[in-house]
Amino acid sequence: MNILGCPVKVGINCSIYFPVNYLHVYGIDMYYDLLIRQQFESCFIFRPFEKRLLKQNETIEKVRGGNVFLPKHWLTENKLKPGDSYMYLIGIDDGLLISAEPRIKL
Repeated sequence: MNILGCPVKVGINCSIYFPVNYLHVYGIDMYYDLLIRQQFESCFIFRPFEKRLLKQNETIEKVRGGNVFLPKHWLTENKLKPGDSYMYLIGIDDGLLISAEPRIKL
């Protein structure tokens, strides 16, 4: 598995920005595309959209200018402050993992 990692800042509007090169690796359009967001206790996995039944912890999210929005209550639960905190972005085999903690637990 190839692992690419970089810090990403949580925006003041509870968004994160995916670097263009990461989106290109997965064939995601940075201006308008849909992703499947799978939520875990301290991380999210974003995968390219495919038509299928969603799991209980999955939702469909829109990419706008490379940005996606995170639930405010999730940020609060993970002690992240919009505009100040950083998260950890890692490219995985089938998508992008974004974690509130440097050690990933799935």
